[in-house]
Amino acid sequence: MKNIFTSKYIFIMLLVTLLLVSYGCEKSDTIEKSNDEQEPYEIVGEYETINARDAYTMAQIKAKKWNPEAKLFQMLGRDTKINGTAGIWQMFFATKLDEREGNISTKYMVTVKGGRISEFQKIELGVYTGFLPDNWIDSTEAYPICINALIIKYQEVLNTYRMNSFVLQCYDPYYTPLQEVTISKGDSCWMLQFNIESKLKQIFIDAIDGNVIAIE
Repeated sequence: MKNIFTSKYIFIMLLVTLLLVSYGCEKSDTIEKSNDEQEPYEIVGEYETINARDAYTMAQIKAKKWNPEAKLFQMLGRDTKINGTAGIWQMFFATKLDEREGNISTKYMVTVKGGRISEFQKIELGVYTGFLPDNWIDSTEAYPICINALIIKYQEVLNTYRMNSFVLQCYDPYYTPLQEVTISKGDSCWMLQFNIESKLKQIFIDAIDGNVIAIE
């Protein structure tokens, strides 16, 4: 009888142990999944850099959850490297255009930092010119074009060059009037802003074919 009792006791203890291990695994899986879904997050140290197209692919998924009709109208690269990748990409989405003097509709901003989404929020920002097409050239192609144009025109003062921002947008003459250029309101372009000898300069290139539009 004692052996039977001992055997039953051992069996019960093994069963309890298995149940506890199973519960611990399930709990661990749940916690891991929860951590994966936590956003935003903080990156310590230097950011991993990625190209604009990959950043857009990630941001678009997030924007579509906000509104399935969301469309990209502007992208801003920060900490841009010579190969056209950037540590931070901010992308702005909207569902409709605004009237210049009318009410501003809600927009959605997604920030990709270090190759992952780090921030997303609703913002009030006017968009008046249009939405970006799907066939814009990637930053890894556009940025070298801008730099080469910069070298040709400002070679003698390149030691004072400092990049401010790298933007993909629809051209709006209301904010950035250009002289003698073949670009119309609403045309998509990459714009590189930089300082030379403490003076703000801009390079515009066509976001579809990469042709240089203006350097001012």
